[in-house]
Amino acid sequence: MKITSTIKDIFIIPVGKRYILYAPLKRKVALVDSNLLAAIKNKIDISDITKILKAKDIDLFKIEHDINPSGTVPSDIVLLPTSDCNLRCRYCYSSGGETKKYLPWDAAKAAIDISIRNFVKNKKSHYHLGFLGSGEPTLNWDVFTKSVEYARKKANAEKVSFAVSTVTNGILSEEKAEWLAKNLDTIALSFDGPAEIQNYNRPLANGGNSYEIIYRTAKIFDKNKAAKWVVRATVTAKFVSRLPEIVRFFTNTFECLRRISFEPVILAGRCKDESCPAPSQEDFLKYFIEARKIGRVHNVNVMFSAANPQKLSVRFCGTSGRYFGVNPDCSITACNEVDDMGKEFADTFIYGKFNKDRNSFDINMKKVEKLRKRNLSHMKGCEGCFAKYQCCGGCPVRALRATGDMFKPYLGRCNVVREILKEELFYLVSNKKELVNDVSEENLINEEAC
Repeated sequence: MKITSTIKDIFIIPVGKRYILYAPLKRKVALVDSNLLAAIKNKIDISDITKILKAKDIDLFKIEHDINPSGTVPSDIVLLPTSDCNLRCRYCYSSGGETKKYLPWDAAKAAIDISIRNFVKNKKSHYHLGFLGSGEPTLNWDVFTKSVEYARKKANAEKVSFAVSTVTNGILSEEKAEWLAKNLDTIALSFDGPAEIQNYNRPLANGGNSYEIIYRTAKIFDKNKAAKWVVRATVTAKFVSRLPEIVRFFTNTFECLRRISFEPVILAGRCKDESCPAPSQEDFLKYFIEARKIGRVHNVNVMFSAANPQKLSVRFCGTSGRYFGVNPDCSITACNEVDDMGKEFADTFIYGKFNKDRNSFDINMKKVEKLRKRNLSHMKGCEGCFAKYQCCGGCPVRALRATGDMFKPYLGRCNVVREILKEELFYLVSNKKELVNDVSEENLINEEAC
């Protein structure tokens, strides 16, 4: 329920016999009783917002409006070094490993150069280099390590802060795992849990088990406290009921792990051809909330990307005119799910390509500007939703796949998003807990990836 106010976007969310009063743009949330609620509805003049909200602050990220201004080339660089992969995950959205394309160094270097130039031009303060699939990024090891070292050198020369992150499947030698732990700021490890689940969902390319290798890699990350590492686990119908068990496994096994992200499977790529259905909304909601309660006991943040109260934005992800993603085929993508010029929706999300003769990129700015418009101000139907600054109309690619129009909200999980966010807000305000900002994660690559 939304109420009329001189303050933009104040929402009343019923929880049992009480109410959450949520003002996301004021970064405020409070529990209110029926008397105060009646006073607010009757428009009794309460000049000080803190009286309405009982001075209860939760520390959320500042609302993100437009960090890549209109008319400028996106500067948030993400490299997708290869489509090759040493796993054959049943649900891989990009069918990793079925092709073996590798991003060449000259294209990666040129991408870093253009992103640094635009970063400085846009007067941004935290330069971030991210690595994602298509395949397993570290399989193009030479380009991966050169890119880290070169980008760090360029950032230092410009006297700007620098951070680097990657998503990895963890099928690495001990030496490479140690290098990542010592040279990266954040590592998102795609790890589905105990051996039975990991080996079933994420077998090696030869069909063998992956658990022992990824467990060894996770232990290396965990012992090296210089790098922050997080877990990203994919949820299917087969194992959704085991989310609480998965959280217990991680919290009992790894000392320094502080975040586990659960994301329902994407029905794309290999998942279309495997017996790997997505969980029902009801099951995901039930078992996710149980799992999050266990995580709280162990001081581990169990999260779902579309209902993260630390996120306040007008766009779902970097697809909306932020990401300068360089694919293995040297095309520029706004979305890691569209990782090749031959992929579905390439006409919408791929907006340029490396020009080897000029050692630069040809960019279609009309496409970039259209992508920038994919934000809350153009998402009809989201106006009265209290979760709109977290969900922002949902994934653009899934919206396009489901509706034929990326400017129509993706409605496939609206109820899950609202219920998960409501439970978290109620927990925070009823326990007087503050969210802790983590600036180093502000530019972390999208949790939905991989």
